[in-house]
Amino acid sequence: MAQFILEFSFLEYKLIFYPASIKAAACLFISRRLLKTEKAWSESLISVSQYEDKDIKPCVKDLCKILELLPRINLKAAVNKFSTGKYMEVSKINMFN
Repeated sequence: MAQFILEFSFLEYKLIFYPASIKAAACLFISRRLLKTEKAWSESLISVSQYEDKDIKPCVKDLCKILELLPRINLKAAVNKFSTGKYMEVSKINMFN
């Protein structure tokens, strides 16, 4: 799911200014939140990434804005790609219940 979100981040010019590590961390944070993982940003992730959740929140907010636009985006290649079993059909998950 994080990879799916990351691929859609390439569509937004504003996100080009975030370092790749911040974008990756933000995508992982969103994925864990959507999948209702016990804690979206754990101590172990803080230790590995060296980012506190406050460091990635601005990027998380910008990524969420893109995710809200997904149903209206005409570029469906990534949606089709991530609807296959190889990617666990993550593009079929309703992210906004």
